[in-house]
Amino acid sequence: MQMNRKKKSLVYALVVCLLCFLYVRLNGYSFTMEELLYANEIGLRYGPSEEILAEYEDRNGNTVIIGRVGNDLSYATAERHLFFLWKYADNGLRGCSWNYDKDIWFQSLNEKLIWLSSIEEVTEVYLYYQYGFEDEDGEYQDIFQETVLPVDERGFFMGDWSIQPEHEKYFAEEENIWVYASYIEGRNVDGEVLYQWGYDKDGNTFYPEDYDGGYYGTIEGWVDAGNGFVKWKN
Repeated sequence: MQMNRKKKSLVYALVVCLLCFLYVRLNGYSFTMEELLYANEIGLRYGPSEEILAEYEDRNGNTVIIGRVGNDLSYATAERHLFFLWKYADNGLRGCSWNYDKDIWFQSLNEKLIWLSSIEEVTEVYLYYQYGFEDEDGEYQDIFQETVLPVDERGFFMGDWSIQPEHEKYFAEEENIWVYASYIEGRNVDGEVLYQWGYDKDGNTFYPEDYDGGYYGTIEGWVDAGNGFVKWKN
């Protein structure tokens, strides 16, 4: 009699575990952020990520996870549910980005400037970039900034892009905003320039011989978060 009770208790426990597992899977939850990232990659037929490069919290309190696939990036934005489960954040960025076979490239992801360097000797990256927004009068404004970011042993770099205080309100509204690179420079530990691409703040241009005059890049805004990102070639 006591054995039957033990068997029934075991069966009930297994049924409860199965129902919990089905609830998690059918409602789009994951037990870890890494699992959520891989699920996103499967849906895109991309990856899987070879390693996780970074995790950070965005301005909405959600967690962005970034993975590496070769010289490309994969990312997803997650929010915590029920203390230990993760789910795609509403309006959170997720997708993948390609570097168009460049040695160093750049991506703006929420408030971060990120990418990879395939040149092992590069220890820091100088970026001359611009952000823009549509003001109250419907005029488009472009603001140029520059920063230097350290490159780690994996070739990965990440840093914040700064917004002038008077422009914060446009980004808080999460509409009609953009960020992209004008000039990228890779330097070694001695400060020697090993890589250049784009046009610098003095108007000098540095493009490969086969460059066709168009612009290669990525642009993203929180308003487009449902699509992850937009790519174009002019």
